[in-house]
Amino acid sequence: MCGSPFGIKGPARFGTLRGRWLYVTEKLRPTRPNHHPLDGPQQPDFAADQPGDCVFWFGALKFFPGLSPAQDLAGRTIETLSFGLLQPTVSLPILAAWEVVIGLGLITGWFMRATLLLLALQMIGTVLPLFFFPAEVFTRLPYAPTLEGQYIIKNLVLAAAALVLGATVRGGYLESEPPRKARGA
Repeated sequence: MCGSPFGIKGPARFGTLRGRWLYVTEKLRPTRPNHHPLDGPQQPDFAADQPGDCVFWFGALKFFPGLSPAQDLAGRTIETLSFGLLQPTVSLPILAAWEVVIGLGLITGWFMRATLLLLALQMIGTVLPLFFFPAEVFTRLPYAPTLEGQYIIKNLVLAAAALVLGATVRGGYLESEPPRKARGA
């Protein structure tokens, strides 16, 4: 049985909710394709978790009115896109659930292709306020974003990071440096 990140072995590590969550995510995480058993145990890749954690967190905030700084802008954007058919009271819980599903997909690595498709569709909606409401997104167009503008830019950075991680869906993996060729070869 493998040990927990805290060095606790066996059933005792399940005593807390955090211990159970870490165990479940450790078991669900896909392994690197080129990992050799002699390289030692795989360590959690915290850089791979960050986009999923942030998307999950900010999506969960939208379930609670007034906690997300961008929920009013998101609600008005969806209302504009739907020509007034979807009111924010209906659209924000849908958007929150959408983002939570994306976050869980990125965290667990399950259904990565579907997760990345959902993320790409969500990012299209995320960028639209830049065009629909530029006066609310920038104090000085295009270099001084408001808090909502910064939120949108943060989402674009998270999407870029998630898409880089998505390159591993078809068996690729990320390397810090490309392999070097031997001299004289």
